[in-house]
Amino acid sequence: MLIIQSTINQIDDKKYEISAAIKLNKTGTVFEKGTTVNVVQVILTIKEKGSGTIKEILFYVNNEVAHTLTNPNSDETSFVFEPNIVLTDSISNTYFRVQLKDSAEVILKANTSAVNFYYPCYYGVTAIDVIPDEAAVKAMTKLVVAKSNQACTFTMARQSAVFVYPASYGNLTSITDPSGFEQINGFTKHTISITGADNKAQSYNMYIGPSNTNTNFKLTFKF
Repeated sequence: MLIIQSTINQIDDKKYEISAAIKLNKTGTVFEKGTTVNVVQVILTIKEKGSGTIKEILFYVNNEVAHTLTNPNSDETSFVFEPNIVLTDSISNTYFRVQLKDSAEVILKANTSAVNFYYPCYYGVTAIDVIPDEAAVKAMTKLVVAKSNQACTFTMARQSAVFVYPASYGNLTSITDPSGFEQINGFTKHTISITGADNKAQSYNMYIGPSNTNTNFKLTFKF
């Protein structure tokens, strides 16, 4: 399990310093689309507290109050809500929120960090003039990442480098070698359908390079 810390809010000349976090049943904040993640706990932590009395703590899910603590023990520094929520898609920073209200009507809010789901990218090698099918692509190295430039290392024995990613990301703008030289003109682009872990077919772009014999050869793919 992993506690994902949020940003810390401070107001009223540091009268209160609070943070919110979510504890998941899996490690990380980025997951493959089609998997599920359970939110085990939403946690409010008070790191610095003034002389006021805590009047109310509200736990929000999707901007709706899901749990309320009225007149909680002001001596405690941690308050927990167990939402028993299963996530299957990305959430924003405001998906879970905790609001604290004290006797002086001072209100503080703390949001939790995001959890995101993505269809994976793949990279590997293929034989000369062979366009990999879905099974061959899925046997390659898988990257579960947001749309971003990727540096991948290839070892080729008269083989071609292959980089595959969701077509929704658009075309690559650059492919550079370890020396920074542009190589994109040596690659050919293809389209392939790949079924994700959610059993939904997705259109993917596949870039295949020329035959090569380099070992530990790093190529950087840029969007």
